[in-house]
Amino acid sequence: MLSETGKKWKGLAAGLATATVAAAFGATSADPVVIPDDDNERPPIIVNNGSLEFEGDNGFLGLKDGGKWEGSGAVYKHVHGNAGPRFLQLKTSPNKKFCTVTGAAEPEVSPFIGSKVAITFGTSTQKWTATASIITEKTVNYLQLNFGNKPPTVEHDNKRLTVADSERIYSVSIDDGAVTCTFPSGDNDPKVNLKIRQKR
Repeated sequence: MLSETGKKWKGLAAGLATATVAAAFGATSADPVVIPDDDNERPPIIVNNGSLEFEGDNGFLGLKDGGKWEGSGAVYKHVHGNAGPRFLQLKTSPNKKFCTVTGAAEPEVSPFIGSKVAITFGTSTQKWTATASIITEKTVNYLQLNFGNKPPTVEHDNKRLTVADSERIYSVSIDDGAVTCTFPSGDNDPKVNLKIRQKR
């Protein structure tokens, strides 16, 4: 069943689904039925370059509840009325072959799934890492962000987290290096935006 689940992800690297989904659910959990781009879930987290911004996607028109960030200092969780995520899906834009999958012969395009996403961002002289992972509190799952030593500013009624003094996203690691995405950082290279979907 895990391999069948993996086939439902367009662009998912061969073999990655089994490893990451098993790690996210444990061996005794039932496999999820996943429909690509199904919105019956918590909203995806949109990560924009520039002054790095994390925001629950509300459709940009205010038609959906994008949820809020609760926390302080460097650690925040995404709170939304829908049931919490069991695993995460990462998409990159532009969607080029930026990502190397352990054991694969050549880079792949997104999307990829896993239970932990570490995003390295910063300037040409200094880098920081923010980690998105799934936590459980009182039997409820949440997506949690940990910004380490570069805490964000909470904006727009707790709906956006912004990290100042950041030029761009440089790289992403999924499940501690099962997938590693390195994005070009030259002046003429496009900045990469990310979408982290909270999948059931």
